[in-house]
Amino acid sequence: MGSRLECRPPTTWQQSQPSSSLESAPAVRSLHCSWFNAIAFSVAAIPLVSFAIAPDATRARIDQLYNWVSTHQRLVVTVLASLVGIYLIVVGISKL
Repeated sequence: MGSRLECRPPTTWQQSQPSSSLESAPAVRSLHCSWFNAIAFSVAAIPLVSFAIAPDATRARIDQLYNWVSTHQRLVVTVLASLVGIYLIVVGISKL
């Protein structure tokens, strides 16, 4: 029996991929999984490492970001919703 790379549970990004990527070579699947996991975990790991190294400076930056997002809440929601909408349109058009 050969060894297999299992990525469980599947992420939203992996679930949204066309079935052709799931049927591709195992090396391609593991590369997709590795890149996605690296990006997904870095979103949580970077602030945690930053808090461990310089908690006061990190707290100050987090407070600045929180204040900016609170002030520009409508803009942030609009931009995020627009990005998701554009992505869905591009995916829909590509499958025509």
